[in-house]
Amino acid sequence: MSEEKISDGFKELGENLAGLLKAAWDRTERAEVQREIESGLQEVGSALSRAVEDFSESDLGKKVQVDLVGLKEKVEKGEVDEKVRGEIRSALKSVNGELDKLIRRLRTESQESS
Repeated sequence: MSEEKISDGFKELGENLAGLLKAAWDRTERAEVQREIESGLQEVGSALSRAVEDFSESDLGKKVQVDLVGLKEKVEKGEVDEKVRGEIRSALKSVNGELDKLIRRLRTESQESS
């Protein structure tokens, strides 16, 4: 596990998200799913934009920005502990595993309804 790169986890996440969208697209209920996905992605984008704006203007948000600058400097200097990297890899592995299960379930349901 320690040899895995965090970037590999994000690559797998992207592939799983693409697989999930393809599996949803291939279903007979595609048009409805497409509308839900498009609407959901727009809502996520809007909600994230609002949250980022609200948070960045708050006192806590300003403190986090300062803390992130410090973290960025530590990352650039290579001071990020392997434990943090391992936790990120573990979280990505978990998310990717759950997405993979969902993709398989959607494909199975699609095949059964054909």
